[in-house]
Amino acid sequence: MVIMATTHSTRVSISLPKKTHKKLKKLAAELDTTMSELLLEGLEVRLKMTPNELTKKTIQDSLSGENIKKFDTINELFEDLGI
Repeated sequence: MVIMATTHSTRVSISLPKKTHKKLKKLAAELDTTMSELLLEGLEVRLKMTPNELTKKTIQDSLSGENIKKFDTINELFEDLGI
């Protein structure tokens, strides 16, 4: 029995400023990878970064100005953190 793996590809076009394109191309070369692989890896990482419920609530509180602690000195912050 012979099993052959097939690969299906889809072309995606992204409009980038030339300066950004050059930076991505340089970064891909420095990492010894292709631009496609670099972008796909970045997307995979980004998609895995889904915040949990506590993080979502904390972000929402921060954006709305609720439950925010303010400190006059770094020492007050450390004291509140117990360090």
